[in-house]
Amino acid sequence: MNSFYTLLMGTAVIAIFVLGMMLQRHREYVTLHALGMQTNELYILVLAEAALVTILGLAVGMLVGAGMAFLMVHVLGGLFILSPVMTFAPGKLITITIVPRLRQWDPL
Repeated sequence: MNSFYTLLMGTAVIAIFVLGMMLQRHREYVTLHALGMQTNELYILVLAEAALVTILGLAVGMLVGAGMAFLMVHVLGGLFILSPVMTFAPGKLITITIVPRLRQWDPL
């Protein structure tokens, strides 16, 4: 449920960004179209910019999140009985992401 909510919120943010970008640059798109740019080229331009912003946003978000996690572990470390260790295990992350979905899928 949390993953679905996160995906839904991310999709809404991207849609709002693309819509805002199109509304803000409407005059530019009309000018480009008048200068000879095809409609499908304009669509590709908008989608490429949205994809670039999405990818860069994810990268920056992961860097900021990792930095904040590192700081929180060190700042709040004295409150815990056990020594907190920040680890990133891609194998475990993939396993807990994919295995439950595979168990739900039933080909019969």
